[in-house]
Amino acid sequence: MRSLWLKLTLSFLVLAIFVALFMAILINGAVKGGFRAYLLTTYRAEAELLAPILAEYYSLNGGWEGIDGFINSLLAPRAWRRGFGIIMRQTRIIVADEKGVIVADSAGEMKGKRLSPAELSLGAPIVVGNDLVGTVLVAWGRQIVWGQVEESFLANVRRSLFLVILGGCLLAVVIGAIMAYQITHPLRELRQAAAEIASGNLGKRVQIRGEDEVAELARSFNEMAEALQQQEEKRRQLLADIAHELRTPLSVMRGHLEALLDGLYPLDSEHLTPVYNETLLLQRLVEDLRTISLAEAGKLPLEKTQFDLTELIKEILEMAEAVANEKGLTLQCFVEEHLPIYADRQRIGQVIHNILSNAFNFTPEGGVVTIRARKVDSKVEVAISDTGPGIPPEDLPHIFDRFWRKEPSRSRATGGSGLGLSIAKELVEAHGGTIEVQSTVGKGTTFTIRLWTAGYPCHCERSNLRKERGAASPQDLTP
Repeated sequence: MRSLWLKLTLSFLVLAIFVALFMAILINGAVKGGFRAYLLTTYRAEAELLAPILAEYYSLNGGWEGIDGFINSLLAPRAWRRGFGIIMRQTRIIVADEKGVIVADSAGEMKGKRLSPAELSLGAPIVVGNDLVGTVLVAWGRQIVWGQVEESFLANVRRSLFLVILGGCLLAVVIGAIMAYQITHPLRELRQAAAEIASGNLGKRVQIRGEDEVAELARSFNEMAEALQQQEEKRRQLLADIAHELRTPLSVMRGHLEALLDGLYPLDSEHLTPVYNETLLLQRLVEDLRTISLAEAGKLPLEKTQFDLTELIKEILEMAEAVANEKGLTLQCFVEEHLPIYADRQRIGQVIHNILSNAFNFTPEGGVVTIRARKVDSKVEVAISDTGPGIPPEDLPHIFDRFWRKEPSRSRATGGSGLGLSIAKELVEAHGGTIEVQSTVGKGTTFTIRLWTAGYPCHCERSNLRKERGAASPQDLTP
């Protein structure tokens, strides 16, 4: 009984049997009662037609002597009287006197027996003058009311009902099996597809048929499989990216250390400094990965305080001005005074650092990097724009992906680790804010951050699915 198809089919069969039996009982009872009422009405009508004839016989003979012969003559095939409107059939006629004692029985079996009041009520009274002299009953077979003909009729009805029930059950089995197959076949495909995905075939999909709940389940399954496949591809790409990012500093460190060990380089600060710098790069990469991992898991708490975002931006711009001058960029600032927010000051600074660093890296010499900050309703909006080459529309969905670079050939030295924007997005969302990017190829890119102002701490919480998340210490603005 492990097969769902078999369970559904048997359920249809059991339901059909119960319904058929219930209907058979109702129909049998209704037919039996209706047929009985019909027979009683028919017998009583015939008895009422015979009552005047027997009353005439009683009056002429002064009693019931010789009534047996008279009854038999009425039942003879040739005995019918048009004057009385009677055409007699081969039926059974019983005549009882005024005391209910049977004085004549065409079947010759019940003469002398006393009938009960219930049995007498089934017949027609025989009245001479104003006196009740007897009762006449008409019946078939041996019983007064229920004879062999009636039993034969009901037996045929029961037989027909049995055949109908049997046919209905067989039809229910066929229809139930078809419907069960239509239900279980997609589920069987889902089970097989789930087994293949569990074995590692993440490209497996199921066919969607119709628009019912099973089709919706299949659609959700395909979406889940697609998400799993994308996550697996991202995981593999992440491992490849991490290996790629680690290869360069490790190769540099190995080369310098081998040269030191072989005596090619003297053991001095000049030749140890490159090794030390590469360890710093490795440390930063590990810290960045740790930051994102903890942030996505919701385990990196935020040390929130109320502070003026305007002051923070000015402090960052003071440090960034030297970098902008070195690169030949113009740094513009349009910030409203007094923009209080309730957030982690260090991590919001990290967000602005990362976006500015990205703008500096992609803006050519002579370009302009602009930062704007203003209050919009209950939020503070920070927009950082540049006049760089812009981002193609097909690349915008990936701009916040880990290790993603507009130009894959850009190295860590020229293009960063590819984690800065991912960290910025995680930090902004951890504060209940939003970050979006708009870009036009050939004109530049604008990142817009929206955070709640102080006084709206309840909005600085993520949904129950994702807790507050943060980042590590700020990165340098230098590429």
